[in-house]
Amino acid sequence: LYETQLSYMRYLMYSLVPYLIQGTFLIVFLVPALIKNRKDLNLIKIKSKEGVRNLLILFARILFMIVVSILSSFIGLCILGAFVYIKILKGYSIKLLWPLPLIHLKNVMTIGIPSAGENMSYSLAQLALMSFINTISVETVTTRSYVNNIVSFAVLFSAALAQGNGIIVGRLIGEKKNDAALNFGFYSIKKAIILSTGMAGIFAILGHPLMRIFTENQEIIKLGATVIWIDVILEIGRATNVVGIGALKAVGDVKFPVVIGVFSMWVIAVGLGYVLSIP
Repeated sequence: LYETQLSYMRYLMYSLVPYLIQGTFLIVFLVPALIKNRKDLNLIKIKSKEGVRNLLILFARILFMIVVSILSSFIGLCILGAFVYIKILKGYSIKLLWPLPLIHLKNVMTIGIPSAGENMSYSLAQLALMSFINTISVETVTTRSYVNNIVSFAVLFSAALAQGNGIIVGRLIGEKKNDAALNFGFYSIKKAIILSTGMAGIFAILGHPLMRIFTENQEIIKLGATVIWIDVILEIGRATNVVGIGALKAVGDVKFPVVIGVFSMWVIAVGLGYVLSIP
């Protein structure tokens, strides 16, 4: 039943390429460089010419890192695009996009705009949570930054599976194969849970060595290693959410994910975050 769909899934797994390139750059180059320059930033005095010069150099380094990060994502996108064209779209002409399919564009915007609002709500909720964490200690804020960079690699598999699953489920629904779409959705969720949780488990086992990549502060290392173990449990819900919500959006059901997402972000995440972190 799933052989054709699985062949597409294998192709779409290559969407991991841009994520891996950017993630590797961030964790290996960007974060350590910013940590190293943080000490220089604390010593900068704006009133002196030397201080202004050091500040400009620091901003130039950060800008350069951002440009390289964007470039790495673009390279990954080109690799993915070339692979998809060779394996799937070879023989098709770009002239097929003219005249522009405005009806399809309207349908895409109908789903895309609410999804963008959900992403914006998530960013604002994370900003609110960061403000709560900032009231605890500097070490806590630093730990959060390090742990996010580590566990982001576990999320890659869920994100890739969500993209492929959304395309296949949408196609099956279009063919009126509702049972096949449901079964394949659950299949993708199971795979995402296994891969993401397994990767998070490896990170948890190697928690202390991974945290030492960023710092020698024992308090941060101990706290970060503990949080990574908690993330192993979190990945079960995260994988289910990412793949399941992606499937719902693929079939045009965008209101339910957005409403539930905004509610859980602000009532559960931000609400409980305030209660548990603010004395």
